[in-house]
Amino acid sequence: MRSNRMTLEELFAVMSSAPIPVLLIFAFPPVDALALRFIHGKYRGGEAPWKYFYTVLVYLSCIPGMFMTWSLPISCLWKEST
Repeated sequence: MRSNRMTLEELFAVMSSAPIPVLLIFAFPPVDALALRFIHGKYRGGEAPWKYFYTVLVYLSCIPGMFMTWSLPISCLWKEST
């Protein structure tokens, strides 16, 4: 019986078959942060509503990585030497 979980090999195969969407997904947070910097002006990023936009960018950057490491079995994190 096969599990519904995607393996890393399958994930990399999907990513290599469609590199443009993957590039856009990874490029969005830093490009958007730079654009926000020019929209709100110097030293005003801590004011509302800009701080909420930056909060969303932090979550968009961190949460997928946290779920990725959470879903990996511990044995995938290192190789045992024989």
